Amino acid sequence: MSARLTRPVDIALLASDAAIELDELLLGMDPILTKVHELMRVLPDLVKPADDNAPSSIDPTSALMVNQAFSDARWTNPIRNTAQLAQEVMNLTSQLGEAIRPGAGRSDLIQRLKNFALALSRTASAYGPSFEDLEPVQRFKI
Repeated sequence: MSARLTRPVDIALLASDAAIELDELLLGMDPILTKVHELMRVLPDLVKPADDNAPSSIDPTSALMVNQAFSDARWTNPIRNTAQLAQEVMNLTSQLGEAIRPGAGRSDLIQRLKNFALALSRTASAYGPSFEDLEPVQRFKI
């Protein structure tokens, strides 16, 4: 996946995979956490302005998905503007990095982060086409 995901279905799948890795971590397994690291890299891009840090250049679908995920996961008080949304994303990615550090022992925080990832997956799924509507790309004509 690229650093700037544009399809909600890609975000939904990434968040779902990250939630599975966090659940494995909670269960005492030793997951590789590749999707968690990718989510940490992708999340800030979802709310980053595309041009000259102008808040109006933030992709509205991505901003709505992330904001709704924060709300559904009961992560923070209601977010009022894009600057606050970007700050909450930075706080979340920082906490995620701390929580998955070996020996961190932060199961309560990992559970909250897993809940956020699940909320983001559900929200992103609602913004995109259903999985049944997705058609594979035809590269060759027969």
